[in-house]
Amino acid sequence: MIAEAVMISADETTAPTSPLLATIRAAKGGDPRAFEELMIATERRVALLAWRILGDAEEVKEALQETFLRLFRHLKRYDEGPSSPAPSTACRSGSGWSSSSATSRA
Repeated sequence: MIAEAVMISADETTAPTSPLLATIRAAKGGDPRAFEELMIATERRVALLAWRILGDAEEVKEALQETFLRLFRHLKRYDEGPSSPAPSTACRSGSGWSSSSATSRA
């Protein structure tokens, strides 16, 4: 499966910080409340993407748990550089930075 990701262009790196990006930065800095907010903000998109791929409610639940666990474990590696995927709010289809783990599971 190919995960769709929105890339940040060079112009966007100087743009004002989006609320989700600010939350990612706070979570990356170790704020547990920010990580919870990040999960809440992206959970529906990740679940919808997992449902389209997996089509089974139990597998979707498992994929969500695995996705957010991987996100938690690897959050410090997230790089905001121009070649990094943007936060998932920029994606209309529901795929993006936080949902790429869900597609790799399928």
